[in-house]
Amino acid sequence: GRFDESMGVFRAALHARRIANITNAGASVVQERQLHDSSDAPKEEDDELMHRLAHLFSTLGHSQIPTDLYVYQRSIYDEGMSTFSDLFSVNEDDHAEEVGIILYYNMALVALQMKRFNDAFDYLYIALVEEKKAMKMDTRSGRMIPILHNIGRALYLLGHAKDSLAVFEAALSTEKNIQGGGNPLYLAYSKSCIACIRWRILQSGDTLDDIEKAASETKAIIRLHLDALNAKENILGKGHI
Repeated sequence: GRFDESMGVFRAALHARRIANITNAGASVVQERQLHDSSDAPKEEDDELMHRLAHLFSTLGHSQIPTDLYVYQRSIYDEGMSTFSDLFSVNEDDHAEEVGIILYYNMALVALQMKRFNDAFDYLYIALVEEKKAMKMDTRSGRMIPILHNIGRALYLLGHAKDSLAVFEAALSTEKNIQGGGNPLYLAYSKSCIACIRWRILQSGDTLDDIEKAASETKAIIRLHLDALNAKENILGKGHI
């Protein structure tokens, strides 16, 4: 529970290392924001999500959380959004770029615990950008899905439900595209989060005025929840879901 001290240790670690593709040692998030603003977003036509996140990164700042938009949260577990809450470890043979990704990710998890959701998003965005670069060399790091899930979680807690939904859908798609069909448990976690957010959007939107559309969306949400629950039950057993 000593989150301030933990954050201080991670900051000290960042200060002690250099990452050529990100920044010099000891850079602040403000400097990172300048280096990773929307003009530096990936140029791939099919990477719409990264442009969307880059825009949020350059504009979100530290504005007040729109609590009036954050109307649905069933439990402290955020319907599976807290699944990836373990810190990453740094190994002796990790490259400097990997160490930076891990440190930013770990700082984000601490920021989430401290309810500093804007900071968490900032750290996770930087980790995501650098992870996408690293994946060109190593596609099996195992970091991408946890990073995406926690970005989705941070955006959800900030009240950006539609952006959060896009991130969780990207996590689901990313995992599905892994050779062999991906980790069934990771797929189930993503489906749980997608169902939760779609339900939250349904409740707070105009769709309720159209009974047929609302009914159709409700059925789709229930199917997602059931798919996720069945997968978790098959893998973990009834006592662990």
